[in-house]
Amino acid sequence: MERLLLFSFPTVADLTRGLTANVSYRIVNGTGVSILEYPFLVSVQRWEKETKTHICGGTLISDLWVLTAGHCVDEIERDLSVIVRAESSFHDSGGVLLTVSRALKHENFRYGSPGIDFDFGLLKLSSKFERAVPIRLIAKHRRIPAGEMCTVVGWGLTKGTGDRELLRMVRLPIVAQSVCGDAYSLFEPITWRMLCAGYEEGRRDACEGDSGGPLLCRGIQVGIISWGVGCAKPNRYGVYSSISNQRSWIQQITAGEGGSTRRISFRIVNGTATQITSYPYIVSIQRWTPLDKTHICGGTLISDTWILSAAHCVEYYFRLTPRTAMVRANSSFYQKGGKLHRIAQVIRHDNFTYITGDYDYGLLKLQRRFLRAALVRLPSGERRFPPGELCEVIGWGYTLGPESREQLRSVALPIVAQPVCRKAYQSTDEITGRMLCAGYAEGLRDACDGDSGGPLICRGQQAGIISWAIGCARPNKYGVYSSIAAGREWIKQQTGV
Repeated sequence: MERLLLFSFPTVADLTRGLTANVSYRIVNGTGVSILEYPFLVSVQRWEKETKTHICGGTLISDLWVLTAGHCVDEIERDLSVIVRAESSFHDSGGVLLTVSRALKHENFRYGSPGIDFDFGLLKLSSKFERAVPIRLIAKHRRIPAGEMCTVVGWGLTKGTGDRELLRMVRLPIVAQSVCGDAYSLFEPITWRMLCAGYEEGRRDACEGDSGGPLLCRGIQVGIISWGVGCAKPNRYGVYSSISNQRSWIQQITAGEGGSTRRISFRIVNGTATQITSYPYIVSIQRWTPLDKTHICGGTLISDTWILSAAHCVEYYFRLTPRTAMVRANSSFYQKGGKLHRIAQVIRHDNFTYITGDYDYGLLKLQRRFLRAALVRLPSGERRFPPGELCEVIGWGYTLGPESREQLRSVALPIVAQPVCRKAYQSTDEITGRMLCAGYAEGLRDACDGDSGGPLICRGQQAGIISWAIGCARPNKYGVYSSIAAGREWIKQQTGV
């Protein structure tokens, strides 16, 4: 039996009240698509006297939280019921109905004339949605370049004969902030909490009914459908709330209240405790401050001077300084034993980006030579490892059981064919030629949080660097590794190794 929870959402008339131009949101000249391509998308609906009305779109960012627009959450005190429909290509049928326990908008949310600033909203589900496939959010303070083609998805009205109940998508280019600002100079300032997308000549857009839905670039959500003047009008671009600008707000609200988010995550799951003597080349990259000593990532000794890791570890780590970073070697435990080394230099691949996870190669140079270093073997040339080959992943990442995470652990995983991995991630991410995948279709075992930067070892050689994944040990979501073979020339150029 479906359970009601009392909340309210504004109608389109409510939203446009007091505005000098029409704020409208619907997919125009888009293409019908299946929810299977965008499984994180939900329909936020008003439920009143057995009538369910689609109000806005939203995205699952964890098994407990839905991200939407602030104006979708506004006026909640009207005490009408709200539900979320997930897992359906149609907003009026199918899927599963989820109740909501809490709704909130950004504390600085405001209506302009006609725009909306700080247009961020969150809905907390009454209970965890165990089958949730959350969307990956862009990292904070990252910008998408103008001209990049992105995707908008929603159930809004169409201008043609298309069925508005069916999920639709449209491809739109990102518009430079200055260009968008000029286009709206007579209406509303375009702030850094906004980003724009669309064509100067109009024709395609996201409009009424799509509010709160996602703007996706390379499989990552970078924006929330917010407002516009008219719909698909010339020189009137769609305006989206920029997630990178308020990433910290989203994290602050959701982190303290449970829920498992989709994130770049790496920890050994269902592995076996092992000793550093079996893998003497692995090191723990740590952050040391007067108040904190924290294991951040793994790495491997490729010479007596150089450590190979992931670029995303280097970025996180190098926001500090080499003086506050430490490497622990020759120990099965990251918090004790072995030998501590300071870092003199940090390098990441110039082409690395969080948005795609591509070129995820990083290097750390030790201040002094480590004369007793046991080195990992790197493959030569373009050597590839065939699908099905059983390899090992090693690290100190969290376990899903009662085992201690402080001791080094390993897990055996098979290499996955590139086409199989691409298909598994086709709706969310691009698997490039610089990536390789490993894991089981049914999940069960994986490498996750705390193992980033560590090695994928095949036949005694390091085939890959632990890079990213969706969730951890989830069915049909393989672990993704930076291919050493693809990055071998860059490593040699930087280190001479």
